[in-house]
Amino acid sequence: MWGVIIVSLLGLTAGVWAYPSGAPASACLDMTPQHGPSEQTSTPPYELVVSNDTYAGGDEIEVTLRRTGNSAQFRGFFIQARTPGSTDAQGQFTTVDSGTTKTVNCGSVANSENGVTHTGRTDKTTVTVTWTAPANRVGHIQFRATVVETEDVFWVTKVKSSYVQDPTAGPLPTQATSSGQDIGVTSSGCGSTKGCYQAPTNCAPPACDYFSSWQTSGNTVLVEVSGTSNGYVAVGISHDNMMGLDVIYECVYDSDTGSNTAFSSWSPGKTRPERDSTQGGIWAISGSYVNGVVSCKFIIAINDAAAGRRQVKVNNGRFYDLNFYLLMSKGSTIGNTISYHAANRMVSSSQIDFQSNTQHSSGARSRGTVKAHGIYMYIIYLYIHLYECIIKQ
Repeated sequence: MWGVIIVSLLGLTAGVWAYPSGAPASACLDMTPQHGPSEQTSTPPYELVVSNDTYAGGDEIEVTLRRTGNSAQFRGFFIQARTPGSTDAQGQFTTVDSGTTKTVNCGSVANSENGVTHTGRTDKTTVTVTWTAPANRVGHIQFRATVVETEDVFWVTKVKSSYVQDPTAGPLPTQATSSGQDIGVTSSGCGSTKGCYQAPTNCAPPACDYFSSWQTSGNTVLVEVSGTSNGYVAVGISHDNMMGLDVIYECVYDSDTGSNTAFSSWSPGKTRPERDSTQGGIWAISGSYVNGVVSCKFIIAINDAAAGRRQVKVNNGRFYDLNFYLLMSKGSTIGNTISYHAANRMVSSSQIDFQSNTQHSSGARSRGTVKAHGIYMYIIYLYIHLYECIIKQ
């Protein structure tokens, strides 16, 4: 029985969001295709245009996704309406052309039709749908779209409409931009005054896909994290080269407010990391997002009781266990919520002594291994979800 279930789940995951018949409900939360590399960091050649700039309960608004100029055509898309900082889809969509579009139910409400996607791989230059506002206003609304040209070329977080305002709500949130003051994460001192992890090998920020450095002084460690991403870059410290029961530090660009900060998290297993409300013994946090590069600096406390299970423990100035793998991942964000990292995961080629000032490079897994890891995580996620559904019945 379990063999049949696992084979069925493998069949489901093989094309997650690469379905020619449209995005599945499993993509509702982060709107990420999850079928290969990370999304493009360039300005998307597409735009979302809305027919109204305000709304009342029950209003109908025409929403158009279209290419700009003579840019490439697109094949896949996924559109939702959301309030600032939320991942909940709002309102209801109606398809204008059932031959190219269909609705998706996101959330636990049956027949909600609060998402809309493609029905085939045909090239498109424009798509128009109708959105009906909730009966009761929910605040300012912004439409977001994932647009897919090919399996490897897609945008998730950058295709947004202007806000459709709720006149009864407060002021509009600050629009996110790519401008900001670079906090100056640098490879200077790597191998001499601080330890570093660099991918590609010997790269220097901002030209690194992944970068992390650590410099110990007394009972604290200064950590730098950087990488090319328009969402987040995360670094984990693990006893093995797999995610689970690990300390994680997320460097996050908030796609709603344009701010950038770090979060202390804990990975309980093959699920989304749990953020620590006390920030797990980190402070002096600074961050920036400039030209598609996310960067953070922060200080980790050693043996800080406030850090709880996330504390970095040492014995007589040395780590209890000197051997840790360094794991890094990146992906998109919805507000400050991180998405699943898909294939965007790197692992240090060897275990690291974080009291040393040595340089380390990536030990990237093969594409097949990364896919297997992603499939395994997705199976665990589905199993947990099904189990919860059974328990609630």
